[in-house]
Amino acid sequence: MKKFFLLALAALLLTTAILAPASASGADAGAAFMELLAGGAYAEAFDRSDDAMRGAVMSAEGYAAMWQGLLLQFGEYEGAQDLGASEAGGYATHDVQASFARARVRFDVIFNSEGKLAGMRVTALEAREAEREQTGEVVLLRAGAQDETEALLTVPEGPGPFPVVILLSGSGPNDRDESAYGMAPFGDLAQGLTARGVATLRYDKYTL
Repeated sequence: MKKFFLLALAALLLTTAILAPASASGADAGAAFMELLAGGAYAEAFDRSDDAMRGAVMSAEGYAAMWQGLLLQFGEYEGAQDLGASEAGGYATHDVQASFARARVRFDVIFNSEGKLAGMRVTALEAREAEREQTGEVVLLRAGAQDETEALLTVPEGPGPFPVVILLSGSGPNDRDESAYGMAPFGDLAQGLTARGVATLRYDKYTL
């Protein structure tokens, strides 16, 4: 599961290299660029791109798709702050911190000498880990063995018996909820299945 998110993030980095700014002038130009997209001004963003960016994104709809990808990856947009800028070789690079519901993301937003976007890249990511209600019976898998690990058995209300789903974790040192980038898919699945009369067992991998 974490490999999936890493691949998705890699794809996101490729698409976010073709965004458009509001202006390269002013200390808050990078944050203003984020607000431009958040406000749905995709056509204006396209107009304010340089030729290379226009060729890559193709149309205003490309910006719309990119922004929706950001929201899908990181959650609802909350705002952005321009932390500073540096200039070199005729380009201005703005350090922007954007806050989303599931993560704080740092971007380098690069403008050319004409104030048009010349590039954008993610430089840092701080996930806001999702919180899930941890209700159920704690059990031990391989109790007493070297690789003993804790699991959570969640059972619907009622007398039962109930069908049960064992949630098998993917590669990597995952917790019982497969938490990654502020999302907890196994926790969501457990809650949804329990509400529908299906018990679940999910576990922390020993390598965690």
